[in-house]
Amino acid sequence: KDELAKTGDMYVEALSMRPAAKFIEDQPGLKRVSVRLDVDHQPNVGDIFGLQWIWGGGATVLKDYSHLFPREDLMNVRYRIEPSSTPDPGAVYQDSLWKVYENRKAFPRAWIVHQTVVASSDEAAVALAERTSTDLHKVGIVETPLSFPGGGIANDSVSFQEYQAGAMKLRARTSSPGMLILSEVYYPGWRAVVNGKPIPVIRVDGGIRGIPLASGESRVEMEYVPVIAWIGVLSTLLTTLVCAWLAWRSWLLTRSVGKELAE
Repeated sequence: KDELAKTGDMYVEALSMRPAAKFIEDQPGLKRVSVRLDVDHQPNVGDIFGLQWIWGGGATVLKDYSHLFPREDLMNVRYRIEPSSTPDPGAVYQDSLWKVYENRKAFPRAWIVHQTVVASSDEAAVALAERTSTDLHKVGIVETPLSFPGGGIANDSVSFQEYQAGAMKLRARTSSPGMLILSEVYYPGWRAVVNGKPIPVIRVDGGIRGIPLASGESRVEMEYVPVIAWIGVLSTLLTTLVCAWLAWRSWLLTRSVGKELAE
């Protein structure tokens, strides 16, 4: 690893992670990965190997994400890649250059809660989420009061039927009304449909998505429709109406001139 670092070639360094990335890819279920190095850069295992990870480069970062970034467990980061020289025991994979560790405390990609508590701000929500007495597996932190009658947790289940960057489908079963929480960053433009009916997407736990559910079976579909798309639709509609109006006015003028000539 030290010899590799001397080359200064981050791409070569990233390619050396292929066996570790393959190990993670072969593990069942949806999961995210992080890379920990004692340098500023992080090899882009996301783009190179198609792994879902939480790092990236950019001039700006979403405010909600900046709150969530330190909470790797809440963001479903199940695996982390570290240099083979890392002294920590318990690696689930190791080769001559890299080790892979599993975070068994990582949250699933989606789960269901039946209790909520209110936080007046993002900062308050983050502070509340960091308290050891707050079990986010069972409690959702919301901005406005939201209660669920019954409050049971028996036999709840949730599974993904389809997962894409801009759309996903899930099936959930709840023993009583509750809220589906996803370890996905909340952002305006996400729409949810539950059993064919539109349902609001709620900001939960300081910046991830929540969807209220009734008891029983739920078919959940989520799709990202950015505001710019609606602006485009309205702009097209307005343009069409203006063109139709102009055509109608032109037809009236032509008809009027025709009548005058006939007379």
